[in-house]
Amino acid sequence: MENKKYDKAFSEIRVILENTEEELVHKIPKSFRNFIEENYDKNYKVPFINVNRKIDEQGLLDETMTIISLIYRNYWCDEMQRKEYDEIVRKNELKLQEEIRERYNPDKIFERNIKKEEIEEENKMMQQDLVVYKESMFNKIWLKIKNIFRKWKK
Repeated sequence: MENKKYDKAFSEIRVILENTEEELVHKIPKSFRNFIEENYDKNYKVPFINVNRKIDEQGLLDETMTIISLIYRNYWCDEMQRKEYDEIVRKNELKLQEEIRERYNPDKIFERNIKKEEIEEENKMMQQDLVVYKESMFNKIWLKIKNIFRKWKK
């Protein structure tokens, strides 16, 4: 399943590289370009790529975006651009880790569970208040009759 996603991504990369300036395409090693050519999915219908729109607005696969970012970083950036790119990636990773930490913070999870348990206990206590048991008239008569018969047996 995972290979099929990358095969589809290679199909999209192939179309993108066909619409890219020759100078940039030649910066990518021939071995990598050959790898893309050998592994792309020939049956996958690549969505239309509009060269006038930004790449992130094209509706491409996540795997395609990942491969493009690697191509950009490794082959198209100069040293200064690569440092800026790495810094952006590092900041985004830190932001993502912070969001994950916030969402799945064990202290908050336990805090929510404790509050839930306290509420449940309060509900149980309220339900356990004194219940006045009223005996029905029928039961009172039945008990009287039983007592009379018990007395007769003795």
